[in-house]
Amino acid sequence: MTKATMNVVRLVTAALLVSATGACATSKPDVTVSPPQPAPISITPAAPASVPPPSPPAAPATLTAAVPPVPPVPPITPVPPITPAPAGLKFTELVPGVRVDRDARVVEFDGTVPVDCHDPQTPLVFLEVLCCSPDTYEHEALVVTKVAPSNIHAALLLIGLEPGAPGMLDFRGKELKVVPPTGSPVALEFIWRGPDGIEHTDTPADWIVNVANQTAFPASIDNVSAWKFAGSRMVSRRDRASGQMREVYDADGAGSIIGLTTFGSEVIAFARVLSPEEAITPAEWIANNKRVPNVKTPVKVRIHAAK
Repeated sequence: MTKATMNVVRLVTAALLVSATGACATSKPDVTVSPPQPAPISITPAAPASVPPPSPPAAPATLTAAVPPVPPVPPITPVPPITPAPAGLKFTELVPGVRVDRDARVVEFDGTVPVDCHDPQTPLVFLEVLCCSPDTYEHEALVVTKVAPSNIHAALLLIGLEPGAPGMLDFRGKELKVVPPTGSPVALEFIWRGPDGIEHTDTPADWIVNVANQTAFPASIDNVSAWKFAGSRMVSRRDRASGQMREVYDADGAGSIIGLTTFGSEVIAFARVLSPEEAITPAEWIANNKRVPNVKTPVKVRIHAAK
C-alpha cells in the first residue's frame, strides 16, 4: 500500500469515528481530537469622544437683603511718655533708669505702680513701703522699680547727701527702745501721666491716707522733712554660688528702697519708727485710691535734697 493510500484510509477512518460519535452518545472515541483554535479577533479602538469645553462659572448671585455696616473700631490712644524733666532740670543718666541733676541736687528713677487700689473688691491696700524691688514688698508698695537700690544710693551721694542709718526697734533691754533714722533730709515726688496725657506731680501726702479718718500723710515732722537718706547698711550674707560669706548692700537683697515701716534695710526712711508687726504698731496707712494711678502706670520718683 502506498503512502497516499494510507493517508486516505486514515482520513476515512477519522470521518467514520466522528459519525459514530454523533449517532451514539454513550460510546467514546478511541482518539483524541484537538479542539479547533479560535480565530484571532481584531479589535479596533474606538475614537475618543469629543468632550465639550467647560462652561464659564456663573456669576455670583447678588444679595438683595440689606446688610448693616460694621462700625469702625475706635483707635487706641497711647499714654504719652513722661517728659524727661521740667524746665530748669538737666539730668544726666548715671545708669539705665537713674538720672542725676547735680546742680539742682535732684535724683530721678523709673518705676511703675504695682497695686490696684481701684478694685471695688479690694479697695484697701495697706502700705509697708513706698518703693521696693520686684518680688519683695510690691503687694504693699506704691512703686516698684528694677533699679538696684545701691545705684540709687550712689546717685544720692553724687548730689551731696550724707547717709545716716535706718531706724530700729531695740528689744535687747527690759524695755523696747525706739531708735529713729538719721541722714540728710530729702523730699519725694511722683511724676506720672494719666490716659488724658496730663502730667501730674504728687507727693506721698497725696498718695497715702489714714484708714480710720482719711487724713493725709504728714509731709513734715516738727517742720523737718518726713524722709531721711538712711543709706541702708552693709551685712554679711552667704553667697549661693560659692558658699562663702561676703559683705553686701542690705537693700539690694531685701528690696526696701523707700520705707514706711521700719525694716532696718531701707535706703530712704520715714522719720518716725513704725513697726511692721501689727501687735506693736497697728496698720493705719493705706493707698489713696482717689489719687494713686491705675496699676502698671509708669512713674518717675524724684528725690530732692531738702532743708
